[in-house]
Amino acid sequence: PQQTLQIATDYMMWTFAYDDELCDEGPASENPSLLIEASSRIQRILESPEVAIDPLDRYGMALLDIRRRLLAAGQEKQATRFTTLMRTYFMAEMWKSVSAQPSLSDYMPQRLMGGGGMTFPFFCHAVPQLDLDESELADRRIAALTEMAAMFALWDNDIFSWPKEVFRPQNKKGHNLIEVIGREYRCSVEDALVIAVDMRERVQGLYLRLYEHMFRQVSPQMRQYLLGLNAYISGVLQWHRTTPRFRFINGVEGAECLLGGELACSPRPLGVEAL
Repeated sequence: PQQTLQIATDYMMWTFAYDDELCDEGPASENPSLLIEASSRIQRILESPEVAIDPLDRYGMALLDIRRRLLAAGQEKQATRFTTLMRTYFMAEMWKSVSAQPSLSDYMPQRLMGGGGMTFPFFCHAVPQLDLDESELADRRIAALTEMAAMFALWDNDIFSWPKEVFRPQNKKGHNLIEVIGREYRCSVEDALVIAVDMRERVQGLYLRLYEHMFRQVSPQMRQYLLGLNAYISGVLQWHRTTPRFRFINGVEGAECLLGGELACSPRPLGVEAL
């Protein structure tokens, strides 16, 4: 429905602004205390839809507006789920703010939970207003598919944003997948990129196998959700390939920092063992 689609669109604009100003490039990105205070305040505003706790907090008020619109659309269950997911998002950003140069093992949950990662798949059932109960979403196989869909978007973001980060090194905490792999394996950027793409395609193989297995046995509503995850994965990849945000150094126009990024016809054959 148009109403919930607009809510999702507005949230995506919110998360880019929050990520840029507070997490990556603004004063709070260099001061964990500022980030923790700001994020905790925003979360509390979101948790209290009846009253505006801090009307002057623009990020908190914008997020509160999103929750109130979900409630107005009769999406009480979705509004509660959204609030819980946002708490996880903020906690991950707090962790990242005090975790410079993370190990590969620490990077994985930081990246999955941070950057809004797990909040975006939420809209794959919130926008079409699918009536999924908690037990369906909590099924470990569905949870795995959701996490993989979220992680593809985040890994793609790291890969496509890497050239721009090289030219515009505002954030030096070393949270990009390419950097993390380079540190972990003491390898070149070129080798780290190959490892990152191999990781993504290995997980993509698991996703496709599990998706085919689950699609035949879930409810019609859950099938719609899984199809939504597929659309999210491909949509995010297409957006990264074409958006000026990562193609140009200034994110708008002029000097380019990213070339190529064409799609392959099929995944390369890779092993099926766990990463």
